[in-house]
Amino acid sequence: MMVREAREIASDWVENEGCRVPGFSGAFFAGSVNFKAPHDVLSPGSDVDVFIIVDADDISSLRTRKIAYRGWSWSLRTTP
Repeated sequence: MMVREAREIASDWVENEGCRVPGFSGAFFAGSVNFKAPHDVLSPGSDVDVFIIVDADDISSLRTRKIAYRGWSWSLRTTP
């Protein structure tokens, strides 16, 4: 999968699923996906790091986790 496709899938997840996280305020990409060209190919073991910004006092239940969406693995991190 190319970086462009992975970013599109992650953006789709944020728009359709991530926005339902209680206190959702926004999201951004982190890690190596920010430094790769859109046409670069991600290795099968790669994931895309997505940070979800929330407006909440207790985010302990939302800490870092792996999710699968549309056939790809994501590292989801939540930060206040």
